[in-house]
Amino acid sequence: MLLQVLPPKLRSGTIWQYTSTAGLLGILETGGLWVSSARTLNDSGEIEYGAARMHERWAARRSDFPDAEVIEELLAEGALSRRQDLFVACASTEGDSLSQFRAYGSYAVGLRADIPLRVRRDRSGEEAFGFSWPSDVEADLTADNGWRPVLYDRDEQDALIDAFLEHVARKVASNVASGRTTVTEDDEAADDTAFEREVFASQFIAVAAHLKHEAFRDEKEVRLFAQLSLSNPAVKVRAGRLGLTPFFVAEPNPGPDAESELDSVLTEVRIGPGLLDPRAAMDGLKMGLQKFKLSALATQLEIPLR
Repeated sequence: MLLQVLPPKLRSGTIWQYTSTAGLLGILETGGLWVSSARTLNDSGEIEYGAARMHERWAARRSDFPDAEVIEELLAEGALSRRQDLFVACASTEGDSLSQFRAYGSYAVGLRADIPLRVRRDRSGEEAFGFSWPSDVEADLTADNGWRPVLYDRDEQDALIDAFLEHVARKVASNVASGRTTVTEDDEAADDTAFEREVFASQFIAVAAHLKHEAFRDEKEVRLFAQLSLSNPAVKVRAGRLGLTPFFVAEPNPGPDAESELDSVLTEVRIGPGLLDPRAAMDGLKMGLQKFKLSALATQLEIPLR
């Protein structure tokens, strides 16, 4: 469950994922977006930056909260949490960034930011019994959180952290009033408390992951978060830059009133600098799009690589 206090969703426009030839092929083969484990991010240390900013802001505001000790305990638990069920996709609102091409590869894949998404289900080995599988229900609720901008400005970061702390304080105050802040002998109360702490850990990491050092401002990054059990059959494992990476494929979810299904989230694929033979790369890209029956445009950027 993601918080409403997060930066607002993007409602229009194209966003860009920078990737290598191998990464592009994976996207073309699936026609969807790869959403990877947050624990195996290329820049996993960024969550630590966000967590440090949250603790810094908490230290400055601790005296403002009557249940500070309980909130502090929750913050500590959130910072230590390494949720294996959190998945993230990263992109940029900038489609011709030389620094991004240098860091991630020679292709920029354009994605429509406003398309609702769903997890692609794995039907292998399943029989149709006329009802929804629990994994399907979980998957349907997972990928509709939308693309949200990363915050680089410290004042904007402080405002987001403040909203999060106030949300936590309201929840803690409610639990204090009902006597549910500690585990009791009542199994139901214990289960409720454990669940709420799990939810809080997810929310803490989601907020932390939307905070990034201002030195990276030119990346203009946006992120999509989702929560899905590692045991769900929709989760696969691929070879990533840091080793094995659990991921799932997100595809368009046009809804019941849509006139037709979209073939892909892709709108355009740009070839940047760095490839040995740009002309051959363009021919290969066009043939690849044709082979996989995707309607995305293929374009070549004139960016000198120095």
